[in-house]
Amino acid sequence: MVHLDYGGAEVGLLTTLKNIDRERFDCRVLSIEKRGRIGGQIEKEGFEVIYMNENARLYNLPLVFKIVNVLKRYKPDILHTSLFYANFFGRVASLFNRPHAIITEERSMYTEKRFYHIMLDRLLSRLTDKIIVCSKAVLDFTIKQEGIDPEKFYLIYNAVDADRFNIIQTKDALRAGYGFDGGDFIVGTVGSVIPKKGHKILIEAAAELNKRIPSLKIIIVGDGQGRQGLEKMVSGAGLKNKVIFLGSRNDIPELMRTMDVFALPSFQEGFPRTLIEAMYMSLPVVASEVSGIPEIVSDGVNGLLVAPGDTQGLTEKIFMLYESAKLRDSLGIQARKKVESGYMPENYARRLEQLYSVLTTRGPQ
Repeated sequence: MVHLDYGGAEVGLLTTLKNIDRERFDCRVLSIEKRGRIGGQIEKEGFEVIYMNENARLYNLPLVFKIVNVLKRYKPDILHTSLFYANFFGRVASLFNRPHAIITEERSMYTEKRFYHIMLDRLLSRLTDKIIVCSKAVLDFTIKQEGIDPEKFYLIYNAVDADRFNIIQTKDALRAGYGFDGGDFIVGTVGSVIPKKGHKILIEAAAELNKRIPSLKIIIVGDGQGRQGLEKMVSGAGLKNKVIFLGSRNDIPELMRTMDVFALPSFQEGFPRTLIEAMYMSLPVVASEVSGIPEIVSDGVNGLLVAPGDTQGLTEKIFMLYESAKLRDSLGIQARKKVESGYMPENYARRLEQLYSVLTTRGPQ
């Protein structure tokens, strides 16, 4: 990993390690940059974590040789990397000390990749045995973007950390603890506060919803470079008492328990972990019909879908849920069933273990 602070890929790594068969697989974690909150949790689970405390930038070539030294020391059978810079440095280091197999991950539809990122990924794919993708949408997009052989890819859908999201506290008790009123209608979202997550659309919807729902509260969990601009937008719309920015948090399961509706108005996603977390907690979800989201959300069955950027559509779907507790309950029940049908951590771990087994038992490449 590049770092082990809070993020979707990092949470996914922790969830996987908690569920992998430790009698069959001896896993160690290498972090290019800092320790972070997830790094500490991985250590508590009993895994060794090696921190490079380096800058993950393409010009930092000395980092390659630090990773080579780690490969020489531990002699791993499999090198498994995730996200662009970890994928790059790990595969370049493998030129000098190659493990038996190399696995990388593509976690989203990276429209922002520069031409040289794409070129490097395409070249280094020749060193790669399998590329894990988290949705069919990411699979199709990456094949088209990078021109890589489809046989290189291996699909494993993201999973929810069920233990973490089995909350025993009641909704009313948690609301009281956070200072919310029991009668508030709370719409929440969780994720990095960056433009592609569509927070601007949610705030635009809040301006109209506030006229119809006196008890409305919007809580935005997460942080990022877009936060300051969104806070100005909220202030300018006179919504400071309605839209609450909570920043990066460790208590996401508890905050989700306080919500009536989960909204994810993204313009781009891979297969959002926060969405399946909300669905596992039986929350009715309103999400953009984009990327990998329709692979788990069926409109009107286990959630509601809107076109990306459709402020009016998002407004109407949230108001529909406000008006019907029966609809909220029905969608929430079906959402939980959908996640339980195949998006649990043991599903992810077993499929990953199958890949590890195949790659380690085959002959030399």
